[in-house]
Amino acid sequence: MKYISFDFRDNKFIPFNHPWSFDAVQRVANHNFEQISFSESQQIDDKYLVVIEPSGGSTNIFDNRNQSDINILKVLKNDFKNKIGIGGLYQDLLSKKCSIFFLCKESSCLNTELFFYKMNELCEDLNLDKKQFYFLIPEFYINDYKSNEFNILWYPYYIFNMFWWSMKRTYKVKQFYDTYIEYSKYFLRQKHFVSTNNRAREHRTWLSFTFSKNNLLDKGYVSYLVNNNDPDNQYSLDEVERDLKHTLGNKLPGKNEILNYYNNLPIECDTKSDTSIQTHESNIAIQGVLLHSYFNVVTEAEFGFGENYLQSIFLTEKIWKPILAYQPFIIVTNSYYLKALKELDFKTFSPFIDETYDEVHGYEKLKLIEVEINRLCNMSIEEIDKWYWEMEDILVYNCNHLIEILEKSVDDIHSFLSKV
Repeated sequence: MKYISFDFRDNKFIPFNHPWSFDAVQRVANHNFEQISFSESQQIDDKYLVVIEPSGGSTNIFDNRNQSDINILKVLKNDFKNKIGIGGLYQDLLSKKCSIFFLCKESSCLNTELFFYKMNELCEDLNLDKKQFYFLIPEFYINDYKSNEFNILWYPYYIFNMFWWSMKRTYKVKQFYDTYIEYSKYFLRQKHFVSTNNRAREHRTWLSFTFSKNNLLDKGYVSYLVNNNDPDNQYSLDEVERDLKHTLGNKLPGKNEILNYYNNLPIECDTKSDTSIQTHESNIAIQGVLLHSYFNVVTEAEFGFGENYLQSIFLTEKIWKPILAYQPFIIVTNSYYLKALKELDFKTFSPFIDETYDEVHGYEKLKLIEVEINRLCNMSIEEIDKWYWEMEDILVYNCNHLIEILEKSVDDIHSFLSKV
């Protein structure tokens, strides 16, 4: 089948000449779609696919809880009604010559009543078949979708990305960690924990400040790469104070303590001074610091102080890397994250780790996490080594199950694309 591709940027559909993500998705799923131009699509008789691949930063592309419209759907409807932009596709949609395929790489926030209301409205106003719309999304919803009238599939985008969309590379990296875990039984690791953090986020500021406050930096491999040589990752003192105030509330430390913390940024453990850590580097599956530490303190991409009422969980390489590396973890993110992993048939680490933090949010969550990190770091290196190996069955199971998830997703995506 042939396809045409568009980005959605600045409230416009823009021809996408190098749709890397869709090419990677179809290739790993053993399909062979051929890209053509919009003008070519109007000259062929065969069915074709319209791929809309929103820009990488388009988080919550289908969510607009503070307004009455969802911009991407509003623009789509306007283009079709007024025959502007990509409005030339409308007749082909009516005749079912084409379908629309949304490929999301960031959390789409799709599973809301507003989204499905607006999708239903669009289809009814334009007389379109709901089954002509496909959504491939990277966030996992614990509860069912609020509508089953559209084609929606979760896929583990960041596992694929971690292995550079190659199953051959997947098995090669897995074999490396399998071999390492077998031989590592015979020696002690150098640090209690690892926590690698790149972009400025308030929960990462809270965590690295907490490590510093509790004198734990020597117990772990810790990085927080703000204010390094990346001009897009700069972080002012005022922003640090703001974020600490939000995460610590009335327990905000004195200005001298904050200034001392700020002056020690960036915190680095394994990065080269002339290397800027971008998406590609962040996704590298093998890191030395994972091999020489016992547990991982992960700060996911998303963190909110409120209730995660959508029960939407955005799973990125930040969680897949410790699972692949046979590491137990504590995760600083939205509530119900561990619940989502269990829904995906992973095992978590209670009673070895107090995981009650997963069921709460805000200050209570952060306090429980701090207490548990301190407890583990108060163990001697021999004690935490024993603690670690008592979880070996769980760690082996999770690593193997990650590969099973990926293999199943290959089949799921293949079937999903075969429907169009």
